[in-house]
Amino acid sequence: SFIPVPAASFEGSFVRYSDYLLYYNGSAYYLQQSGQADPNTKDGQSQLKHIKRESLTNAEGDVYAATLAKQLHITVTDKEVDNEIAKSRASYGDISEQVYNASAMSVFGWTPSEYRHVMKEKLLRQKVAYQIDKNALTAKDAVAAAIKANPSADFAAVADSVNKTAA
Repeated sequence: SFIPVPAASFEGSFVRYSDYLLYYNGSAYYLQQSGQADPNTKDGQSQLKHIKRESLTNAEGDVYAATLAKQLHITVTDKEVDNEIAKSRASYGDISEQVYNASAMSVFGWTPSEYRHVMKEKLLRQKVAYQIDKNALTAKDAVAAAIKANPSADFAAVADSVNKTAA
């Protein structure tokens, strides 16, 4: 279901048209389903034009992250994607996989495999960013450890404490 046709070139690598369309269609679907963009109005057309550029920027960001990930020997496994999806499902009260998939379809018009693809790209970007920004990785680990040690801790207070310690 992914078309290997380039939509653009970024830093010498091709941005797949299918990735651009995935972001664009998801955003357009959301805006239209929520009544925030009517393609039959000037404002709606303006919004859709904006998300075209935003979608291409997202797809370019994925290509850039993938390029850096190769250089830094960073990968995202299917297990990591599964774990992230499981965490997301649990945050909604541990909903079933069927309900979760129906939600992604309802909100973005994405199939489960398309949602996994987007999630994998998101995780890769995250891992690359943490590798490049060691301070962010250290802060993330400190917050995670504090929350794990005291699950009822106020997240904002923990994050504030970590920020003050890092400064």
